[in-house]
Amino acid sequence: MASFDGNGLKVDRIADIYAGIQNSLRTSFGDAIDLDERQPIGIISAIFSERLGQLHELLESVYLASFPSQAFGIYLDYLCALNGVS
Repeated sequence: MASFDGNGLKVDRIADIYAGIQNSLRTSFGDAIDLDERQPIGIISAIFSERLGQLHELLESVYLASFPSQAFGIYLDYLCALNGVS
């Protein structure tokens, strides 16, 4: 899960999200659950992990755009306007 710590924003990558979902499924349904990537629940958890990972990457991009050294395009224009630069 995305969170803030003393160093700023921390986002999980897709592999970490996928492992977390698999662990949650095992906790909820027991270790006997078949999470093979060719089984329906494995496919669904992989799809969900990818989508959630993309949302985390988008959040990271928006967060980094608030720093002048990382900003680009319209975000850089917004930062410049805050400082009176045109």
